[in-house]
Amino acid sequence: MPSTNRHTIFTFRYFDPWNNNLQHLYNNFPGVGINGPSYNSPDINGCDSCIYLNASTYQSINILTPPFLNMAYASFTLRAWFDQDTQDHFLHIGVRNQRIYIGFYNDNTQGYQTLLPYVWYHMAYIYDYLTLTQYVYINGVLDAPNSPRRLYKGTAGNMIIGTNKVFFPLNYWNDCIDQVCYFSRAKKASEILSNVTLNVAYTFNNILLDSGSLGINGTGTSLLYTTSGLVLLDTSINSYSKVIWITSTATTAGAIIHVASTTIGISWSIQMLDFINTGNLGAQGCSTSGSTPLTEPTVPINAWTHVAITYESSNGLRLWMNGTLFVASASSCNYSATDVPVTLTMDASLSSAAGSCTAGIITTGQYFGFLDEFKLFSRELSLTEVSSLVNP
Repeated sequence: MPSTNRHTIFTFRYFDPWNNNLQHLYNNFPGVGINGPSYNSPDINGCDSCIYLNASTYQSINILTPPFLNMAYASFTLRAWFDQDTQDHFLHIGVRNQRIYIGFYNDNTQGYQTLLPYVWYHMAYIYDYLTLTQYVYINGVLDAPNSPRRLYKGTAGNMIIGTNKVFFPLNYWNDCIDQVCYFSRAKKASEILSNVTLNVAYTFNNILLDSGSLGINGTGTSLLYTTSGLVLLDTSINSYSKVIWITSTATTAGAIIHVASTTIGISWSIQMLDFINTGNLGAQGCSTSGSTPLTEPTVPINAWTHVAITYESSNGLRLWMNGTLFVASASSCNYSATDVPVTLTMDASLSSAAGSCTAGIITTGQYFGFLDEFKLFSRELSLTEVSSLVNP
């Protein structure tokens, strides 16, 4: 199929993956742990670690100067993933009363969405210097705009992650923070949404690397391609979409997309997409009552076809072909997941697959054909979005 690679040019000055160290990705802004912060696994990409801060022992991270990260008199974007194990914290850029709270002291922005404990959230804060406007996004969705605001004028001091000087001693974060990023411009809303919800993107251009923001790379063999550590696909409260180009050389039953709790000793799994015994394409979701099947679309052999599966609890499961909705589940359904990071396999299913959603319209087996441009989103794509992936 034609190449659809596109590049976005941006500048970022600070990014910390915190994979068992406090080193800045480019060694420009190393961190110093205060009172012994530790690391916890899994992080948001499911295969590394996040920084774990214990509020009871006043743990934090200092990003010492020089160099000084100068954000004064300019637009900028700050974003991070975070998890919390309690419901009330006090941070100047953090959470108050279960809602995001950002501000330049008395020039503040309060979010509206209630944040639950033990759930990963993505926070993005955008300051637009030209309009003096603050924007707060939670999981890619605008939570609170605030304008007009005054200029940010800070030109000295250390960056501190995990605490501030307000409301001591109730001003320490408790639990994980991951992938803190600073961009020296105001990001667009579409960029924030993509950063959050595009979990993985594989172009398969002679590489098995993820071109999405989480960097979840996969591994391949002569028979299948596997990627592990998908945190956002393991959560029952999340919507999802999977899109892929396929060219099949045979309609033998087997799995194009298979999801399981792990690669060995599997206790939960589901065959999500492949050809069924009748030779037609089939898709499945997993609900509390078992598998939710969608069947019957006919896919031409030896021709590129774009296939999308979308899910949202109120809309149910939907199967799209070449940008057109082909079939949908009869009613709404609740996605039932394992609540641990899952493994996604393409081209074949794992032989030890088990669980309540294993039995369905798709049988285990090898897919024969070609795959390209696979993307996994942690939200339901719209008609316009699915169509744009077919005709970018």
